[in-house]
Amino acid sequence: MGEEGIALRDIAEVIGAGLKLPVESIKPEEAPGYFGWMAHLDTIDVAASGMLTHQELSRNPTWP
Repeated sequence: MGEEGIALRDIAEVIGAGLKLPVESIKPEEAPGYFGWMAHLDTIDVAASGMLTHQELSRNPTWP
């Protein structure tokens, strides 16, 4: 099954590499200036898993 617990920094680095843009860390208080109303989403820890979906749908993809 897919990876779980991927850090936001890792996601940002992949997006930045795809767009050929640098990724820089910012202080938490600077986040609203960059992300607006979405800034608070990084301050909450919401663990997500596809396990329930796989169980409910009896689905187990085999591709990467």
